[in-house]
Amino acid sequence: MTDSSAPAVAFIVIAARLGLALVFAVAGSAKLRDFAGTAAMLRSFGVPKPAVDSLARALPVAEIAVALALLPTALAHAGSIAACVLLLLFTAAIGINLARGRTPECRCFGQVAAAPIGATTLFRNIVLLGLAAFASVAVPEQSDAVVLAWVSRSTGWVALGIVVLGAFAVQSFLMLQILRQQGRMLVRLESLTGGDDFAIDALPADAALPGLPVGAPAPPFTAAALDGPASSLADVLAAGKRVALFFAHPSCGPCAALLPEIAAWQRDLAERLAIVVVSEGGPDENRRLFAQHGMHNVLLQANNDVSMAYQTAGTPAAVIVEADGTIGSGIAAGADAIRELIAAAAPVPRTLPPELLDAVAIGDAPETTLLFWSADCGYCRTMSDDLLAWERQHDAPLVLVAAREDAQLRADGLRARLVLDEAGRIAQAAGTGGTPMAVVIDASGTVVSGVAAGKDAVLRLLGERTANARMPLPA
Repeated sequence: MTDSSAPAVAFIVIAARLGLALVFAVAGSAKLRDFAGTAAMLRSFGVPKPAVDSLARALPVAEIAVALALLPTALAHAGSIAACVLLLLFTAAIGINLARGRTPECRCFGQVAAAPIGATTLFRNIVLLGLAAFASVAVPEQSDAVVLAWVSRSTGWVALGIVVLGAFAVQSFLMLQILRQQGRMLVRLESLTGGDDFAIDALPADAALPGLPVGAPAPPFTAAALDGPASSLADVLAAGKRVALFFAHPSCGPCAALLPEIAAWQRDLAERLAIVVVSEGGPDENRRLFAQHGMHNVLLQANNDVSMAYQTAGTPAAVIVEADGTIGSGIAAGADAIRELIAAAAPVPRTLPPELLDAVAIGDAPETTLLFWSADCGYCRTMSDDLLAWERQHDAPLVLVAAREDAQLRADGLRARLVLDEAGRIAQAAGTGGTPMAVVIDASGTVVSGVAAGKDAVLRLLGERTANARMPLPA
């Protein structure tokens, strides 16, 4: 190594060490704060069940130890080798699962970056492995001295860099606090219709939702009760009913606005659904918030641990836990999504009043499918050809309900009767809130199907109804 190249090589080596140290420190800290998620990740990667808990505790400690070892030059060689070993194990686990066609969720950096593994995950680990290998064989003994000499000659620039990085760190911290306190509203609409209050594009029924996978074991927890002894998930499930976990915070404005409805659900749906509030903060501030609504089943989590275990990223949010202790839904974030979640979890029988039934009923047909449609709805437009093809092949009772006529669909040959519902009264009575959506009603006007939301679900409902099959409430 020439004298002129020594500083450059020293900076590259130290940059690689610091980068790896940051990666391992962040990963280890995230896993320490999310033990339940780390354990779930290890199980999904195929780690034997008896070893999961021990490994979930040991792995973040090992990652933080590697991060610390990478910092001083005296330990950098050993730290780099340890980093290579860990990254080789991670990369092998990812590669084996991908080769088997499995894509478990990677939570290497905790719930913030949780996502199914893929080629990108494998490539990322290979790059990090390359950096660790480089650092393990290229650790100049005098690299620290070279860098310190440069720093002493460039004090002003170094100070400016520290100030800029410090300001960025403070802003990032404040943003995370805002997200934690106020929550995030999920984008559930691809496009809003112009001037058509009633027509909203719905997500497909099989769209991925945030949170733990449906059907996965619900993370166990024990939390202090606002008034009474501590309660666990097992205690909550003891009644043998579905449970809705509602995540709140005493300083969350949207939570406070939703509390009257939550209190009403606790009272009115008690026979079918147990609603448990999981809040943060101290007993006094929570008591002031919840007591005024006469609410019960309020638990206080410590260090946001229950929220992290269930992968909620803010408040208000809710998730369904089935009576058998498995996850029953994705995370519903925001008031509207929570209302839809509760309505699906504890459906109330809906019947169209006589004046609306007269408008949509087809003769003496025992059942009629109501398809809620909008000419301005992008999702509706994508299923037009499928709808016309279905209608050509079947003669089942079908009524389109829309705020205005769809001239293009008529021109393409649609035969179904169109019922105008400018005020959205039929949609409200049927329990739909967007387009394309569909339900089936019987001769008395009672809704006898779940709400099919999105192109795929609507076409599936049409196909099942054609075969005289009833569609269950979507999961």
